[in-house]
Amino acid sequence: MSDDEQFGRNSQRPSETSPEVTLSDADKARIRAEEEYRAQMRAQVAPPTPVLLTKKQEQAATKAQTSMDVAEMNRKNLERRAALTPKQRRTENLRAVAVLAVLILGLAFLFRSCSTAAPAAPLPLSEISRGTVTTLCEESAQERLKVPSSAQFVAGQYEPYFDGTKWMYVGGVNAENSFGAAIRNQFLCTVTGETYNDARAITNLIPLP
Repeated sequence: MSDDEQFGRNSQRPSETSPEVTLSDADKARIRAEEEYRAQMRAQVAPPTPVLLTKKQEQAATKAQTSMDVAEMNRKNLERRAALTPKQRRTENLRAVAVLAVLILGLAFLFRSCSTAAPAAPLPLSEISRGTVTTLCEESAQERLKVPSSAQFVAGQYEPYFDGTKWMYVGGVNAENSFGAAIRNQFLCTVTGETYNDARAITNLIPLP
């Protein structure tokens, strides 16, 4: 038999396929109901909602955790010291005392350094303010009045002036004399010195008509 004849016979054989499984209507309905039930259950199951803590609750939780950590450290330290010999414990205590003494001495030295810092240099006479010069001159003029408590100062026509070595100021003051009468006065003031600390005001009163 030729190859072509053999191929023709093989091609005429019915195809061998696995038998098709046929489900009954009841089985199909049962499967469909199960799939619908699973879909409903998946839709109802929501993801877990994260728990949001308030700031106060977070602080309380952090404090509680810190307390637990400290307690655990203390417990481990007690266990460690219990395992030491008496000599080792004494050595450890001496080291702790030495460290504490060094810290105390360091703080004392720092405090002493701050307290003994060099004082600031006195303010030169040329750098004091015009308001300060006016106050010094008015105080000096008030001391020369018969009734100092009755002084009523009048602003000068010109501001205090520094000529390179001293301040000069001309102002006015109304005050009572020894008889209780109101007197108008003009005063000429000179402020001398090297710094504000040794500044000295010299005032001359001139009664006005």
